Amino acid sequence: MDVSNSRPANSQIRRVTISGLLAAETPSAVTLRTTTGDSVVAKAELRSRTRGEKSLMPEGLLDSLTEREQIELLKFLIGN
Repeated sequence: MDVSNSRPANSQIRRVTISGLLAAETPSAVTLRTTTGDSVVAKAELRSRTRGEKSLMPEGLLDSLTEREQIELLKFLIGN
């Protein structure tokens, strides 16, 4: 009997991946800013952490902006 496949779906272990910007970090938790809000995850619950290879900004977004709009967007993103 395969015990893993015979259990009800609500009792099976699930792996969840969450991606976001690192908004804060303490010795015991990380706060990720996602498109739906902030999520606090205890470090003890983390299996792994990796840095994304791509920006969250869609490719080509800056192409439709004037130079001034690009500067203002970048100032906003870095908090100045």
